[in-house]
Amino acid sequence: AAAAAEAAAAAEAAEAAELATGAPARNKLMPRMDISAHWHAFPPVEVLAAAPESELRELGLGYRAKFVRNAAVKLVAAAEREGFESGAAYLLSLRSRPRPEVISALLALDGVGPKVADCVALFSLDQVDAIPVDTHVWRIACRDYDTSLSACRSLTPAVYERVGDLFRRRFGDHAGWVQRAATPPSPLRLAPPTHRRVAI
Repeated sequence: AAAAAEAAAAAEAAEAAELATGAPARNKLMPRMDISAHWHAFPPVEVLAAAPESELRELGLGYRAKFVRNAAVKLVAAAEREGFESGAAYLLSLRSRPRPEVISALLALDGVGPKVADCVALFSLDQVDAIPVDTHVWRIACRDYDTSLSACRSLTPAVYERVGDLFRRRFGDHAGWVQRAATPPSPLRLAPPTHRRVAI
């Protein structure tokens, strides 16, 4: 997810450069779908895995290029190992697996930590009991569900899981959506879009 978000940001940057200069961006990873609409196809996992890191850097991914490429390579390897035709098919297969297995598979990808893994699991892989623990969720858990959490010095994997378990015990199988409703809206979502959409 982080890799996908970074690649989408790179696509937007390439499009902005194209609009500023009036020249089409030369980009082998994101070929044109519809020239008149300025939309680009999102590259398949296999294309990202085969792309040189330098080309990903040229797209504006910077230091993240290594993580995007390595995550894509690992997805292709997992797909081959488990007999799927593509990295995308492998990712979609995670929808039918138990949450711990899904989280473990996502954490194996470079640049993916527990919160990002839970976000991807919740919002893209039908894991409705995944609890992305951020500052707001942490504060709610400490204030309303277990005040002893305040004594924890850091958010270790065990404490992270403990916070998620508090929500799952209290709200059941769809606890991920409950925690989503409990967090305040991001000011970024309130601002009107100032850029063109990129088709994915």
